Formats: sequence, structure tokens, C-alpha cells
Amino acid sequence: MASSSTTALTVKQKVGLEMLSEALEGEFDAAFGVLVKVLGNLVAHPDDAKYRKLRTSNAKVQAMLATKGVRALLVGSGFAEEPDALNAETADVAAVQAALEALQALHASRAAQEAAQKAASMAERNLQVRAASTRPAPPLRTRAPAPPLPRPRSYAPHPDRRPP
Repeated sequence: MASSSTTALTVKQKVGLEMLSEALEGEFDAAFGVLVKVLGNLVAHPDDAKYRKLRTSNAKVQAMLATKGVRALLVGSGFAEEPDALNAETADVAAVQAALEALQALHASRAAQEAAQKAASMAERNLQVRAASTRPAPPLRTRAPAPPLPRPRSYAPHPDRRPP
């Protein structure tokens, strides 16, 4: 997405994004999905009151808020903390848009970094495989020679047994 926002990020938004950038991959991905939905709904429907209040008793909101940086990003975007909710009634839509775009840029940056790390790991692994395949093969193990076979028995009649 191209950045169309001219609003600068607030200090709290920057701190929140910095904390989010340090989150573990799974935590970030879970929080990212909900945050994009929350911020995107607020930007898409700025006059609709139902998108301006987050109930902190909601399980998904609780899980999102458990990730470091999320609360700072929301408060920096204009959400006011209340005992049972985060309220964005006075939030500036431009500030929310700036936070959304910065969050999406952070996500893209993390994805690119992850892809680069995977590519580097694969390249290193391929080098190891090539190096292993160019080594001389270990000498074949040889077995000790088999013992000689016993001599075949003679089928001559036994001396005590005479034919009738």
C-alpha cells in the first residue's frame, strides 16, 4: 500500500511500533491481524460509534493487548483508556491512518527480513550439501574371507554294513 498519510506518528505510536517489532513472530502475527481490523474499521467508518470502542473483556482484544506495544500504539492513535474499554471517540482519523500504514510497513519489513533469513539458510544448507557430495566416499568395508566349505561326504557304504 502506498502511504497517503501526511500525519506524523506520535511518540507513543513510535514506541508501540518499536515494541511490536521486537515481538515474537506468532505474537506479532496474531496481534497484527486484530490491529489491522480494528484500525482499518475505524478509518473506513470514522463516524460509526461501534468501531470507536474496544471492550477489553473481549477475548481477542485481551489477546491483542497482551502483546507488548499494542496498547501504546492504540493510545498513541487516540484511544483513551477506560476501566472496561479503550475508547477512540476523540481519535483523529489521520493519526489512526498513520498508525495503520506504519503497522503495515512493519509487517512488510518483518516479512522481507524473514524471507531473507530463509533464503540465507537455504543457501548455506545447499553449500553444505554440495560440500558433502564432493567429499570422497569412505572406503568400502570388506568382510573377512569366508571359511572353506567342508569336504563332501563320500557315499561309500559303511564297513560294518554290508549289502545283503
